[in-house]
Amino acid sequence: MTTAPHDPVTTTADGTLTVRLFAAAAEAAGVEELDLRLSGPTSLAAVLARLPGAVGAGDPGEPGESGHPGDLEQLPRVLARCSFLVNGVRAAAETTPLKPGDQVDVLPPFAGG
Repeated sequence: MTTAPHDPVTTTADGTLTVRLFAAAAEAAGVEELDLRLSGPTSLAAVLARLPGAVGAGDPGEPGESGHPGDLEQLPRVLARCSFLVNGVRAAAETTPLKPGDQVDVLPPFAGG
């Protein structure tokens, strides 16, 4: 698969980035963990923009890799409210650089106490 230069998430074997989704994010995606292939450095915002297409064919309700039907229509709304950790450190969605080998944790707001 060939992608545009501004879109570094590809099917090449240059390296992977692991995305772990928790709570409402995992429920909407239909998966708890996803490995994305990267062709080089990218940003957290670019990776997040690709998640709905990466976990399904972009069709709401299509089963994700776990076989659990996610709610891909809701995923962008859930992601907009999430906090993110990159390699265990809190990150800003728009500016944080990512590279192959990094781990991104997607943490929705948690209720309770």
